[in-house]
Amino acid sequence: MAEALRAVGASTTDIDLLAFSPYPPEAAELRPLRLALRALQAMSKSILLKHGFSAADVTSIVLRATPAPWDESGYCLHTRAVVTSRTGRAYDSGWLG
Repeated sequence: MAEALRAVGASTTDIDLLAFSPYPPEAAELRPLRLALRALQAMSKSILLKHGFSAADVTSIVLRATPAPWDESGYCLHTRAVVTSRTGRAYDSGWLG
């Protein structure tokens, strides 16, 4: 993720896990990242189902990712997940490091 963002001069991106394609449009294209985001998208839907929910129960699942500035390799990300229910209630993880 860090490599894809740094290639275009971006520092943070939002990944919409309910979108047809979760790949952030502002990120440089990297096939391994595209595959990883598709797997993450499938996993998020699987987690919903496992806990008795469906994609119809939520309006969005957004993952915000910011590469850690001290990690040149790009493996460390600060992330924040926000799930919004169809009733409009947001469940925010806060920033995770």
